[in-house]
Amino acid sequence: MGNRSTNVLSSRHDCMLIGVVLWAMLVVLAGCESKPDSTPDACAEAERILHEEALKFQSGDPELLQLTKKLVALGDVGMKSASDALDARSTSTGALAVSTLVEFGEPGRNVLISAMSSTNKIIKYRAIRGLGNARDVRALPELLKMVDTWSMKHRVVGRALIKIGQPAVPGLLKLLESSKRDVRRGAAELLGEIADNRAIQPLADLLGDKEFFVRCAAGRALAKYGTRVIPTLARLLKNSNNKARSEAATILGEMDDTRAAVALVSALDSTPDSYITSNIINALVKLGSKSIDPLLPILKKNGRKRIRNAMEALSRIPDPRVVAPLLEAQDKLGNTVWDVVDKLAKRPKVVEKPAMSLLHSNAPLKVRVKAIRLLGLIKSKSAVKPLCQLIRTPSKDSAMRNLQRKAIWALGQIGDRRAIPAIKLALDWSPRGYYKTAAIRSLGQLNAQEMVGRFIEELDANPRWGSQFHVGQTLLSALGNLRAVKAIPAIKRQIENNRNFVEVVNSAVNALEKIGDPEVLSVFESLATHKDGRIRSEAIRAMGKFAKPSSIKTLRAAMKYNDTMTYLTIAFVCSKIGTPDAIKLLRKVSTEGDFLVRERAMKLLVKKDPEAVAFLIRRYPNESHLPTRSTMIKLLKSQKAVEALPIFLAAAKDSSPDARCVRSNAFWGLAAVGNSETVRLLEKYKAETEAEMKRDRNSMTISVFACARDALVSLKNRLRKDKEAQVKKKPGIE
Repeated sequence: MGNRSTNVLSSRHDCMLIGVVLWAMLVVLAGCESKPDSTPDACAEAERILHEEALKFQSGDPELLQLTKKLVALGDVGMKSASDALDARSTSTGALAVSTLVEFGEPGRNVLISAMSSTNKIIKYRAIRGLGNARDVRALPELLKMVDTWSMKHRVVGRALIKIGQPAVPGLLKLLESSKRDVRRGAAELLGEIADNRAIQPLADLLGDKEFFVRCAAGRALAKYGTRVIPTLARLLKNSNNKARSEAATILGEMDDTRAAVALVSALDSTPDSYITSNIINALVKLGSKSIDPLLPILKKNGRKRIRNAMEALSRIPDPRVVAPLLEAQDKLGNTVWDVVDKLAKRPKVVEKPAMSLLHSNAPLKVRVKAIRLLGLIKSKSAVKPLCQLIRTPSKDSAMRNLQRKAIWALGQIGDRRAIPAIKLALDWSPRGYYKTAAIRSLGQLNAQEMVGRFIEELDANPRWGSQFHVGQTLLSALGNLRAVKAIPAIKRQIENNRNFVEVVNSAVNALEKIGDPEVLSVFESLATHKDGRIRSEAIRAMGKFAKPSSIKTLRAAMKYNDTMTYLTIAFVCSKIGTPDAIKLLRKVSTEGDFLVRERAMKLLVKKDPEAVAFLIRRYPNESHLPTRSTMIKLLKSQKAVEALPIFLAAAKDSSPDARCVRSNAFWGLAAVGNSETVRLLEKYKAETEAEMKRDRNSMTISVFACARDALVSLKNRLRKDKEAQVKKKPGIE
């Protein structure tokens, strides 16, 4: 009975065990049906997708997303294959592996976290890219360790931190305090990309950094915050650190906001430093019309410097509203306003209408004078009629006459012949003074040929001008502009009657030169030996217009006046004539004049004399002036004169302190004409000059060493290129 009971229990136990096993098998079978197959076929499919299909596309193509879904569908096999493919050479395969691991969620990102510590850079940076795309904050500690100049937004690490975004800000803010320049710079640029408000003040503090590139990075970063940083930068403009103030002004200039202009104007009103003032003005100009309203009130305040700074900014802003206020500021700055008028004249379309309005307004006469000048500079055709009306009626008021005189000047500048009758009328009722000279000058500019006879009569009626010499000069200039050949006898008479009056004679010479008739050459030749050096040099210069070989005799006679200006003009005319006799005289000038004349004459010889190299080589030993010798070596170098090699060698050996400039040019001469043997010499000179620089470091020894070093590099490069060119010329080599 007992044995039977035991057997029954054993049978029941076996049945239960068999049932559990069967249930487990069913569970496993059910699991196998729900999970992808891990057979070799699945592994092969994953490999095919990663290493064959992926190669058909580039990283970032939408088709890779479809391949990612196929790998995810393979389950653990797909994840393992993607993990193994992180070090693939193919960029598209690597991108597919990263995107697949990201799609697997937490398990896949755990694989990427582990891969960040890999010594393989390809695996490491692909893991960083994937974690950045997944915005996984667990990657931050490792990523922050890698921040420097090269990990900014265009690099993998920088892009990953930017995608993670705000969680990365506290770590990046700590990096702004790093002692390493590149770390501070990289962190600043990344904070600019993330644009979190917590970084505004730390970045603003960084604008005063001692390193230029760090300040620039902080400035670029703050600029990306837009108008949010205006209050911070406005406070920074009052900082004692000039570097920070300069950067703050530059950033505010990029803001398209009136508040930025107000902050800059406030700083401009209280900034003593000229460099910072210049930066603030440039920033205000960039802001354009936003700066006008804050700047205009300064023009009405006291203080020449403040007004001048405001005018400088306003004059560079192309807006019609600035014209009248700028011209009205004349009384406070006096003649400085003419510079402003010249700047306004660079924008004719902007300033014409407001200038015309001032001309017709009841503005003070001095303001209208500036408006008329402005209209003349921009050559406004629409101003011709009102300006002509202005000068038709004579006035006894000196201020009004000044306005009319400026109107006559403007009509001459505009160049419209419709103004001739009005100017002739004005000339009739103003017989003397600056008013008359303005009318004569304008008629000459307008090519009023009908006035030639009257101007000649005026010249003959005043053989000696005395205190009215400016009228005579203007008449002569007008006849020159009119190209009045029949005025030549009258101009000659003026020269004879005013031979001791330098201003009148020079004006006559210039007028004859403009007329350009061959008859006037004899006049110039007669004046080429005048006792006054200014008249003599003007006449010789004018002879160059004709460049006649017959003038050589006169030029040779003028050399008895051993003065610099005469010699320089003789050298100029000889180079223009260019005949053998002229070249011979030019050589003589290059040996007899002072060092300025000799240098200029030698430069002209190199351009005109085919034997200039031989002449310079013969002349060099007799030249004692070291700067001139240096110029001679430089000229020989420019001609690549191989025959000058002994001169280069001798000069290169001269180690005296006075001959350093000569020596430097000699190094370059050796580089220009030297050979492989010269390389050894230049290496020797390089070592010698380096030793000299170390013993006595100053600007000259540094310059000499730099010339020796750079000349050696230049010679080696030239020899290498020559060798390559010879190899290419050999038969059978393409």
